Amino acid sequence: MDILSTFTSKNGSERTLSFQSPVSHQQAVSPPQRLPSYDFARAEHAARFSYRSGDEFFYQVEGEMELVLKPQGERRQSVRIKEGEIFVCPGGLPHSPRRFENTWGLVIERKRRDEEQEEFVWFCEDCDEPVLSRVVNQGNIPSQVSAVYAEFNADPKLRTCRSCGYVFPETPMAERLTFLEKK
Repeated sequence: MDILSTFTSKNGSERTLSFQSPVSHQQAVSPPQRLPSYDFARAEHAARFSYRSGDEFFYQVEGEMELVLKPQGERRQSVRIKEGEIFVCPGGLPHSPRRFENTWGLVIERKRRDEEQEEFVWFCEDCDEPVLSRVVNQGNIPSQVSAVYAEFNADPKLRTCRSCGYVFPETPMAERLTFLEKK
């Protein structure tokens, strides 16, 4: 059975899936060892950028999305991924998924090694200068990410660009739901 069939057999058709939050991820497969991880994602407008060492494979199942890329020393660039299209985001390239309502995508990435870290960076929406950067380690990533967002949202100084004065609004955190976890 393919990944989409497995996901929809446990959660309904891809057109009837629903979540409590308007921003959601569901992990379809929790892989052993070094095999890839599969996530289904819906509407998300992530102001923050993720920085990971491994490549990420984006497949747009329904609708379209924008993936904003931030090459080092350059202004951000946007890639539109339309329904049925794929895009491989190279490891080490900060990226920010911008998904719209009523859209679904599949993200595949390799399993991270224990020593790998993931970085969350907010680049100024006006001048592209870094505003805040936080690193999380493997192991209990959801609680670490929650703490990063709580810190960011609690302090307007952390959300303010020192170069141009832009202030980020409070940012909702993407919700990760693990429906296939072993019970």
